[in-house]
Amino acid sequence: LTAIATRLKLPDDDRLQMTNSLSRLSNIVGSCEELSPIPMAYVKQTTRFLFLYLTLLPLGLLQDLGAGTMLAEQVIAFALLGIENVAALLEEPFLALPIDQICAITARDSQALRNDWDRLSFGG
Repeated sequence: LTAIATRLKLPDDDRLQMTNSLSRLSNIVGSCEELSPIPMAYVKQTTRFLFLYLTLLPLGLLQDLGAGTMLAEQVIAFALLGIENVAALLEEPFLALPIDQICAITARDSQALRNDWDRLSFGG
């Protein structure tokens, strides 16, 4: 980009503005590349295993806790299902992120960059 800016004989202010616009675009694209959701098969398998474990847990607790088994089961299920819910939300970041806003900002910045390029290339 420096070679192109030098070849076009851009003023320092325009070159700085072009560099800043490209840097912002690069940062936005880079942040999108970091997001990679876990395949849904893993999420479903974890959930199935958790429910199987919670279904069989009272059988293991009954002898030691007796009547307290129901309360212990509910407390353990509440904790584990809460953790599983948070994990599911973290595994699907695209549901929680404002993707439409990110795309609109990227499109706006790309169009501004294109307009700057056309203006600088054609002297308009």
